[in-house]
Amino acid sequence: MEKVTFAALLLLQIICTTYVAAAVAKSSSSHGGALKAACRKTPYANFCMTLLQPYATVLKGNDPYTFGHAAISASLEHAEGAQSFITQEEKDENLTADQRAALHGCLENVGYSVEALRQAKAEFEKSREAVNEKTRENHVNKSTNRLTVSSNDQSACYDSLNGAGGEMVRKVRENVDGAAKAGYVAKSLIQHMMMN
Repeated sequence: MEKVTFAALLLLQIICTTYVAAAVAKSSSSHGGALKAACRKTPYANFCMTLLQPYATVLKGNDPYTFGHAAISASLEHAEGAQSFITQEEKDENLTADQRAALHGCLENVGYSVEALRQAKAEFEKSREAVNEKTRENHVNKSTNRLTVSSNDQSACYDSLNGAGGEMVRKVRENVDGAAKAGYVAKSLIQHMMMN
């Protein structure tokens, strides 16, 4: 009797595990399909997939608000990450005067970029609650304009790094580049999903 019970329990566990795995795979596949379709319409499709993958479970079909919110949130996280990285690098005692000045200028511009992204997120959230189409479009346009401002601020960071060399500058550029790409993806998704 004990062998039969153990075998039945083992069989039941295998069936349950298979059922749960199939349900998870189906859920991931449906979210992944919408994500992949949306990201294909951006200038950095593979980067977009990586950027929004943590949000895949909340992305609903082609809901532009969910995608837009996720994209702006991810962009803001990238920019804040770049800001933290630069702040940490600026404390390095081995920096030359040129490197320190370059980092300071870059950090200031990335700070402006972060603020512009926060404003973009706030405007985008207002668009969801808009009472009419004209108001909604106004908030979406303000949001995409703030995304453009954020990108310009990140470009200004790049400009401030010109002339300062070294491994640290390369790493800062990588961080800022990731934030800039995230902003381009957000703007592209919003424009495609909400304005077309």
